Amino acid sequence: MKFLKVICLNFILLSLAGCGEKQSAGKKFAPQEKISSLSDSERQVAIAERKASLRVDIPSMMDFNGVKLTVLPPKPEGNITEAISEQIGAKLLTIIAANGIGGVNNVPDFALGATMHETGKEMTATAPQKTIIKYTINYKVLNMLDGAVYSSTDESVTGVGATDIEATRNAVNEIKSTDNIQQMLATAKERIINWYEENLLTLKNQVSGAVNSKDYALALAYLNSVPSQAASAYAYASEEYPKVLVEYQKNIAHTELAALKGAIAKGEKASELNPEVYTHLAMLPPDSPQFKEASELVDKYQTSVLERQAKEKDQEFNVAEAKRIHEEQMQMAQLEADRQIAIAQAKASEQAMKQSMREADDSRRGFWGNLGARIISSMDYVGGKVKQHAGDLEE
Repeated sequence: MKFLKVICLNFILLSLAGCGEKQSAGKKFAPQEKISSLSDSERQVAIAERKASLRVDIPSMMDFNGVKLTVLPPKPEGNITEAISEQIGAKLLTIIAANGIGGVNNVPDFALGATMHETGKEMTATAPQKTIIKYTINYKVLNMLDGAVYSSTDESVTGVGATDIEATRNAVNEIKSTDNIQQMLATAKERIINWYEENLLTLKNQVSGAVNSKDYALALAYLNSVPSQAASAYAYASEEYPKVLVEYQKNIAHTELAALKGAIAKGEKASELNPEVYTHLAMLPPDSPQFKEASELVDKYQTSVLERQAKEKDQEFNVAEAKRIHEEQMQMAQLEADRQIAIAQAKASEQAMKQSMREADDSRRGFWGNLGARIISSMDYVGGKVKQHAGDLEE
């Protein structure tokens, strides 16, 4: 849903370790040693292609108009460490993106959950001995309001490693979008669209309830989740989102103005402009008294810094250049403001989902561990750099 202007930046979600060895056909638990016949240059090309296959355009997923999902990796326990749980969450994001689904865990009502169960464990016969662990992964697309399972499927993965943890991590590296998963997600997409088409009143009640509670971030998350294929619900969401966004900005205006003043104080004697100043300005509603005050402060601050720069370079202060710099800073600041709003939506969605889970699902509360907020936080809009989610790809 393109309520917020976002410039396309690629955020790469990579696996946390090398690919686990695959099993030979008909040979249960008999991993074969990998022998690469690639030249150095061919290997670099192969690695680049693998990285590209794991690339997820996170800003586009935030701004996506279609069906969206929150991803819920398994709860960290046993061999599934917190890092491995997050690794699975990253894998799930690549899967939904590959299947035309958006969202970065800022969707309160619908989720793709995964649970892993160990189904086999052996040691290799040759030295040095390694652990071989086989897992069955159960995927479910859930309606978090009533606990209904919209679609599900099982997949098996196997990993080999010097330790149980390493074997588990390598098994997770084998997670990918299979035909079964594609069919599961296609079925879920249809049911989610139908839900929005048939439950416009429920959506309106969700939004109005969040607004009345002044939980504007949650209201924005509900509205931002509506797929364009659900025409009536999408028309309603398109009309309401800008209104709720203004209320959200008004609600944080005093805090943002104070933060802007602090950012100016921190950077007023610096030789470079502080981008935080412009981000706080972009978070203010344009028709508010706080925005007017902040704009005057920013103009004075910017002129002071740029005049100092010109003096240091023994140049005349260029008004046209100052205007261009201001416009450029505001463009980047709007991207950062979009990111901050998405983080707020992700946190609000997490709280809503915790509350909506049935008592039978208590053990799963919070098992996604703020994954959405962490993913969004990793995006480097202002610097324009691509950040890696977890380190370099290993062959």
